[in-house]
Amino acid sequence: MKLYLQFQFMPAMKAYFTRLFKYDQQASLLIVKTIFEVSSPEKPVQLMAHLLAAQQIWLGRCKSETANVALWPDWKADVFEAIIQQNHQQWRNFLDDPGRT
Repeated sequence: MKLYLQFQFMPAMKAYFTRLFKYDQQASLLIVKTIFEVSSPEKPVQLMAHLLAAQQIWLGRCKSETANVALWPDWKADVFEAIIQQNHQQWRNFLDDPGRT
């Protein structure tokens, strides 16, 4: 049974994942704020870029698609907030309608 069919019968799981992704969004934004406060140190920027790229890769897998992003992208901290918002919205869209690609 495909993932999207399973979600249709599990509204509690949808609510659970919705809360998790909201928490992830808020925590990621706090991390980005801290990165800027300490002048964007290299290692935290690399790790945050990796985390955000991994979210996109996993979303692609859940949708049976190939994500067009490197696992360790060379992103700078100034793009993180936009990527966090984009990732969050794409995951929410997936949770709202997992059958849509």
